[in-house]
Amino acid sequence: MAVLLIAGCASPPGSFSKSDFVWSKLKLNESYEDVYKRYIDASRLCRGMDYLRLVGYIHPETKGGYFDAFLPGDPITRIQSDFVAGKVTFSQDSLGSTNVEIGILNKYFNEKDSMGFKKQLRNYANGLFECP
Repeated sequence: MAVLLIAGCASPPGSFSKSDFVWSKLKLNESYEDVYKRYIDASRLCRGMDYLRLVGYIHPETKGGYFDAFLPGDPITRIQSDFVAGKVTFSQDSLGSTNVEIGILNKYFNEKDSMGFKKQLRNYANGLFECP
């Protein structure tokens, strides 16, 4: 009896190019530190299998940073996913506003945002997150 095992592996976040994502932009009249803190707060409060998992970095020398957004995990096994769903980049301009770019990986994007990833990441940027 032969057993065939097929396993998929996740591509590391750094292996994607900008063209692999569908991007939307927003501008917030706040510092990059405040935007970063919102994403950190959201990732700490909205943990679980229904929310994107965020891993982020801040770069004070460039007044910006980014977050990689990973797919929600498996609700049965409770195992977190290592599959990238999106990316958020942000940078503060010379007037003190922060430009935020939200990218959803092409294969998870559709105009209706049926998986809700774009909405979730936009809400986090605006400080709008409610978690059960």
